[in-house]
Amino acid sequence: MAKVKEKIYHMHPQWKEKDHKIIKDKKPELEKIPCFEYPFDSKTKEYIDNIDRQSIPVFSYGSLLNQQSARRHLSNKTLETMKPAVAFGAKRVFNRDIDISDSDRYNQSHPKERGMLNLIKTDSFDDLVNGVVIDIHRSDLNGICKREVGYDLVPILHMDWKHLTNTKLENYGEHHIQTSFTFSAPQEPRGGDKYVHHDILPIRQYYKLVKEGADQHGEDYLDLFFKSTYLADTKTEIKKWEEKYLNQN
Repeated sequence: MAKVKEKIYHMHPQWKEKDHKIIKDKKPELEKIPCFEYPFDSKTKEYIDNIDRQSIPVFSYGSLLNQQSARRHLSNKTLETMKPAVAFGAKRVFNRDIDISDSDRYNQSHPKERGMLNLIKTDSFDDLVNGVVIDIHRSDLNGICKREVGYDLVPILHMDWKHLTNTKLENYGEHHIQTSFTFSAPQEPRGGDKYVHHDILPIRQYYKLVKEGADQHGEDYLDLFFKSTYLADTKTEIKKWEEKYLNQN
């Protein structure tokens, strides 16, 4: 409980242990939702096609925080569904190893600058990450899965940011905690390929894009972004890297 209170107390002083228990009680519901491993097969498409609703909530935690970036990748109709949110039971790390040697968008000042964001699911709902939830039409999600190379599609619990920051809301109910899907690159090799490494550094231009996106959602949101984002070693907070490394170069 201490870790949660440390991160969100300034946003919602009324957060209580019984409110946190509601999240833990949702775990059985979460475990009933299947995970889909990359590379996706026909089972993924079959599951998506047979969901009994037209759109599926997806929790995004990286570049889509930035409104300009989101406009380049999402339709106006999809953008209208976007809501700031917080996901529980996950840690955000810069360990997704991406080769940018031939990129026209990013450049390296160091060979280890290859890290993009990844979400590692943990066994503790004390771990939380802010991002955005987007309603993706079923017909679009299959295509998105194909583009998210190296990422599994996994279920996660989230709460709307407006509920977490509403100081007039004294008690949370079960309906405040929702399930969604997110993308998470596996820590173990998959099919002979290893998609993550623990000794790489963030791609600077990508980091700035995501940070600017977090800032667009307000000071408290940016503060939680700093507190819930780590280097590839999963231990060093991104703010420390920015202060000691990024700002000195």
